[in-house]
Amino acid sequence: WHSWNATKCFEKHELQLRYLLRALRHCVVGGMVVYTTDSFNPVENEAVVLEALKQCGGSAALEDAGLDRSTLDWIDGLEDW
Repeated sequence: WHSWNATKCFEKHELQLRYLLRALRHCVVGGMVVYTTDSFNPVENEAVVLEALKQCGGSAALEDAGLDRSTLDWIDGLEDW
């Protein structure tokens, strides 16, 4: 936390977006990409997914993976910020 600043979250957003877009480019049709971060910051999480989906122009979709979450501490992602 000592080195965190607002600029870093936007740098991380760009980095995370590049990672996700690369994974999507390499995913086969009908395949699945799982995206996760170690941050609670929506700029590094939900905003990355939203931007990736926009850039994919409909060739990728956000879907529930159908995982059994009963053993996980789970909260839904943010819907707005």
